[in-house]
Amino acid sequence: MNWYKKAQNIDTLYLDAKNKKDINALQKMTDEKAISAGYNTIPMWHGSSEPLTVIRSWEPIYLAFDESLAKNRQSANVHRLYTKINTIFDTKTNLKDRQQFLSFFKSYHGTIRGALINGLPMYDFAVEHASCFRGTDAMLLAEPDIAGKDQRSIVVWSPRGLIKSADPITYDDSGKIIPLSKRFQKTNPDIRY
Repeated sequence: MNWYKKAQNIDTLYLDAKNKKDINALQKMTDEKAISAGYNTIPMWHGSSEPLTVIRSWEPIYLAFDESLAKNRQSANVHRLYTKINTIFDTKTNLKDRQQFLSFFKSYHGTIRGALINGLPMYDFAVEHASCFRGTDAMLLAEPDIAGKDQRSIVVWSPRGLIKSADPITYDDSGKIIPLSKRFQKTNPDIRY
């Protein structure tokens, strides 16, 4: 079967599932398409003040593993996303990366503990000094929540093409359903495609 007929077939099955209101089938098809395009389907969450469609390549983006953590940051809109991250600067589980990050943090603030207790989130510091952590796609952080429990989150440095919507159905600007064969295009900065 050539690629054109294969795309037609997947889009026909996708629209059929949409017409039957079979959200589980739609999500399964979306997950499979994301995986085949190289995206990790462990859901990540992003909170923003406005709906998120196009990601600017120069602006780091914050993603949380927990939806509630994303809601705490500019929570008017919370987006469930897939990521395509290959290299991570890991401050959570990699001792060397964590020591390097905390040493860098301490060099700016004089202390590690005091800066964190005084409410300076690691995320804000990481974004402020993002150029120091280039060479990786993202940084894995462990930030304490209000109760002091570590919450895992990720800062993606240049997210264009590395982040796509995990919604089972996405719509274009005119309100039409975007065919599944048109989604997960790394070269398109729009997370819906």
